[in-house]
Amino acid sequence: ENLALIGTKCCLFSVVGQDEFGDTIIKQAQQVGIETKYVLRTSKEQTSSYLSVLDDDGDMLVAVNDMNAIKQLTKDYLREHSNVISGASVIVADANLSGETIKYLANEYKNHLLIADAVSTSKAMRLKPYLKSIDILKVNRIEARSLSGIDSDDLDLIASWFHEHGVRNIYVTLGADGVFYSDG
Repeated sequence: ENLALIGTKCCLFSVVGQDEFGDTIIKQAQQVGIETKYVLRTSKEQTSSYLSVLDDDGDMLVAVNDMNAIKQLTKDYLREHSNVISGASVIVADANLSGETIKYLANEYKNHLLIADAVSTSKAMRLKPYLKSIDILKVNRIEARSLSGIDSDDLDLIASWFHEHGVRNIYVTLGADGVFYSDG
């Protein structure tokens, strides 16, 4: 949304249910100029939802989600629209995608800037085999520890591990403490 608001051409590939939340997402995206014709509408699933409870410092205490709809965004669907994706200068993906879909993006679009968001400690592991293909990685502190296997608060050490494994730029969100960034 923010990219579209500053005039960047944006195209959304996603899946939403044939429900009020899906209608709202598409309508609001279109209102700010995001191309939505590649958003799949499904009657098999509800639009994905996420709810988290934060503590006083802004750190997540607990979260629940239903992301089943995104399973329908497959490598085959993306392959059907490779002409659109190939024309992109940046691809932004998150680890809600299946491992197979992430693999497709990482392998097929090596000459594109790939930005990835880990979204959770368990889903972050889907990104691990493709770190060398990720130009920019966004994780929180817990996801960074989990993905790297480094049980430490030393963010320089953790960032070095990611750089050694191919990630050019890493952003680690720190709740109320802001964001740690490293480009090596």
